[in-house]
Amino acid sequence: GVQTCALPIFLNRIFIEGKAGYNNECLADMNKIMELNPNSQSFFYPKISASDVPRWVDYFIKWGIDNLNKGYIDRAIFEFNMAIQLKGNFAEAYYLRGKAKQVKGDIKGANVDSTKAYRLKPGAFPAPSK
Repeated sequence: GVQTCALPIFLNRIFIEGKAGYNNECLADMNKIMELNPNSQSFFYPKISASDVPRWVDYFIKWGIDNLNKGYIDRAIFEFNMAIQLKGNFAEAYYLRGKAKQVKGDIKGANVDSTKAYRLKPGAFPAPSK
């Protein structure tokens, strides 16, 4: 359908705009992809080269924080998931995803993520609640 055909257009704009650095148009396109296809994470991961990973991790963290601040909790969790997929044991992403899960009401998931962040980088984040 029309929505599915639009996905490559938004993806191309994200990658072109991403070359110039993070910006609101890039975030808007990412949000549009999430509207059109909530399971769109598969569009990103295979297309990111190893040399681009640090930059994209930064983008996903910035987008996640922006979405969290705007109240788009599921989108924020998606962004933090992507940062974790790309970087692995990334304490900041676990901490932020835990904050998003807490806002969503997933207290167990929030505690798991905050514990992981604390263990990866003790002292950088508050100790998880017991």
